[in-house]
Amino acid sequence: MLRRLVASLLCLALFVPSVAAQHLDGQWFKVSVKAKGLASDPELGTSKAKGKFTVYLFVQSADPPVFGGVSSFDYDFDVYSEVSDGVWQVVSSGSFSTPLDEKAMYGDPDQGIAFDVAVPALGEVDTISVHFTASLKVKTDKEDALKSASFKSLGGLIPSGTSAGEDVIGGATVSGKTIDPSKLPAGIIES
Repeated sequence: MLRRLVASLLCLALFVPSVAAQHLDGQWFKVSVKAKGLASDPELGTSKAKGKFTVYLFVQSADPPVFGGVSSFDYDFDVYSEVSDGVWQVVSSGSFSTPLDEKAMYGDPDQGIAFDVAVPALGEVDTISVHFTASLKVKTDKEDALKSASFKSLGGLIPSGTSAGEDVIGGATVSGKTIDPSKLPAGIIES
């Protein structure tokens, strides 16, 4: 009887993946958003539009879990975007999850991971909404401590936004990599 119990426990230990720590908790990501789509102006008509933006995400464990937390790690995030030269502010917040193997990032089933990006134009700040899901790469050391993490969108959408008074829609490519907080632009941590 004892042999069977020991054998069962050994099999269980070998075949059930270990639950890792929430590696992304407390991490900063430098994120690149490349947007391409259409801009619409009531007087000028529709034209092609594109832009590239850098934002910073601060990620922390969600408490309570957002999407259930049983088979995933759940996180909350704040998006810091440059609203004018050298002025960074939180322009949106949201949530996402990763499976326990930390190889993907996903959000709400209806919109994926969603956040806003500030688009400073003509003295006013407009925003575009970005929705995406992403593949995730997490590198750890022998003690399972995070060395680095990066992600790249599997698909991105800009369902709405405004820039220079025009309505904007289109697609987006989103990628990010962990960054040491000492390398953040001045003013982000104080905000």
